Amino acid sequence: MRRWQERRHGKNGGTPGSCTSNCSAFVALISCGNGKLDASEQCDHGASNGKATDPCDSHCRFRCGNGIKEAGEACDDGVTSGAYGTCKADCTLAPYCGDGVKASNEACDDCVKNVALATAYGKTVCTSVCGKAPYCGDGHVQAAFEDCDGSLNCSATCTSSVLH
Repeated sequence: MRRWQERRHGKNGGTPGSCTSNCSAFVALISCGNGKLDASEQCDHGASNGKATDPCDSHCRFRCGNGIKEAGEACDDGVTSGAYGTCKADCTLAPYCGDGVKASNEACDDCVKNVALATAYGKTVCTSVCGKAPYCGDGHVQAAFEDCDGSLNCSATCTSSVLH
């Protein structure tokens, strides 16, 4: 099984509901699948456990939040906190850079149009970390794109000095 189970259960002693000692497999709960909610089970829908249409997985854990992305889930990080860049409690994606929606901690978000930091340049360009790209006139010389920026004798394109 996955390392998340080792973290979730906090033990890997081979007892039912935990991982084997080397965390290579999950030891099923004896009661899982009997159709009633027993100790250590989050859910138990009997023979429906683990079926694609059932929210309960084959280990009597809620499918959403078990750390395994399954059919019908956009994501499943095992935490489902809904924090930026993670999964929500319903296993849909929480806001993230690149989703095309400007979140409160983002300066911009142009979805697939976000440009890699190394090549991002221009007043209307959004970077791959959802920040504004440098541009001519921002007061900082971008050596890859500009000779000057806002200084005396600097042209409007920041590519050459204007000589008088």
